[in-house]
Amino acid sequence: MKKFFVIMATVVMVLSCSLFAGCDILDTLSDKLGLTKAEGTYKFYSLTYEGKTYKAGESFDGVALTADSFVVEIKEGGELTVTINGGKNINGTWTKNDNGKYDLEIGGERQEATISGNTLTMEAQITSTVSMTYILKK
Repeated sequence: MKKFFVIMATVVMVLSCSLFAGCDILDTLSDKLGLTKAEGTYKFYSLTYEGKTYKAGESFDGVALTADSFVVEIKEGGELTVTINGGKNINGTWTKNDNGKYDLEIGGERQEATISGNTLTMEAQITSTVSMTYILKK
């Protein structure tokens, strides 16, 4: 009976989300039920630096940003590949940590990421007071 109610609640949310744009409720429900799969290819969507957000199609510091500017392919078995500007590949590994986030090791550097639905979010500390937040989407 409980499974029936979970399925019905999911159907209602899917229908609601299809009617209303920008629904994060379905992603949150998928995360809570353990249905979110980390594996997949995530492409650059946006970065936020010093309070300003730059999206694919815009320029940041004189560089044109595209979906291929920063791509993370998370593979089964704990491996990943980062591709920068469609050319330079960096191999690494990933694991899910105890607090529900993901530890990515890229080129020997550890980076914590959050995966919710089809969105991967990472924050990179540039200096002690400045950081960049990257959002990539499947």
